[in-house]
Amino acid sequence: MWRCVLRPLPKICPIASFAGQQETFLNIKGQKEVLSSVKKCFASLFTDRAIVYRQEMKFDYLKVGLSVGIQKMIRSDLASAGVMFSCDTESGFGDVALINASYGLGENVVKGRVEPDQYYVFQTTLKKGFKPIIEKKAGFKRSQADLRQFSEKSYQGCQSFLIGQAKVCSLR
Repeated sequence: MWRCVLRPLPKICPIASFAGQQETFLNIKGQKEVLSSVKKCFASLFTDRAIVYRQEMKFDYLKVGLSVGIQKMIRSDLASAGVMFSCDTESGFGDVALINASYGLGENVVKGRVEPDQYYVFQTTLKKGFKPIIEKKAGFKRSQADLRQFSEKSYQGCQSFLIGQAKVCSLR
């Protein structure tokens, strides 16, 4: 199974956040479906939401550099998925990474369908070999578990953080 997602090239638009602006296609099988999904990714540039965003940001939509990523999907029902930002998303501070994690698909985090666990990692401390997690907040797990049917064993894990310190430190 594959995932097709449209991404702007940051060199062209370093100040913009295109997360969730274009469509992502999940569980793609076979070459024909991949090709069809790539075309649909590019077509999603012309949805009302995407057009309005580019107009508000004053981007010439014909000059924005784009690529379509094709990624192998993992079994998200057996673990967690999410999004990692290379800076603080509110202040732009570049020495921290923000990691959001949730049960189910990372798409749920990107689209704001769930309240994920959040981990702030101070990258300078990580590079020096010290414990780098400077803040973590538990997300609301009950709604996350309700998005999909999990086993009782999986639900029991909903009461704790989804990612341990060793895993957080291994994400770069």
